[in-house]
Amino acid sequence: MPNWIILTGDDIRLLDTETTIMQGIAPLQDLDSCVQSASNLARGYVAGGGNIVEAAPSVPPECKDDVLAIGRYNYLAQEPTGTLITPVRQKEFDAAMAHLRDIAKSLTAITQASVPDTSRQFGQWGSVQQFDMRTDPTTTVPGTPPNP
Repeated sequence: MPNWIILTGDDIRLLDTETTIMQGIAPLQDLDSCVQSASNLARGYVAGGGNIVEAAPSVPPECKDDVLAIGRYNYLAQEPTGTLITPVRQKEFDAAMAHLRDIAKSLTAITQASVPDTSRQFGQWGSVQQFDMRTDPTTTVPGTPPNP
C-alpha cells in the first residue's frame, strides 16, 4: 500500500491579493503545473539521498510543505513586477530548499517508499521444474534385487 502523497494546485493556499493579481496577468504556468514541477524537484532530491521512490508524482509526507512552498514560489514568481515574492515567501522557499538538501545528504529521515517486490515476477519464482541428476551423490540408488 503506498504511503506517499500526491499534491495538486488545490493544496496551495494563496492570499486574496495574490489570487487577484495572478488572475489579472494570466501566468504561463497554472498552480497544478507548478506543483507538478515542484514534486519532481523534491523527488530528485529524495532519490539523490539514496532513498527508494514511489511512482511519480507522489512525494513523502515529510516533503509536503516543501513542495507546496516551492510550487507557490514558482507560481508567484511569474508576476512581472516581482512584488508578490515577499520576504515571507522567500524565507519559505529557502527553508524548503534547505530541507530538501538535508534529505539528499541523508541528514533528515523520510518515510521510505512502499514498492512491491518485483524479484519474483515473470516466471522467475522457480516455475521451471528441476530434476535430480542421476549422478547426484545425495540421492539413494535402489539396490538391485538378488538373482534367483
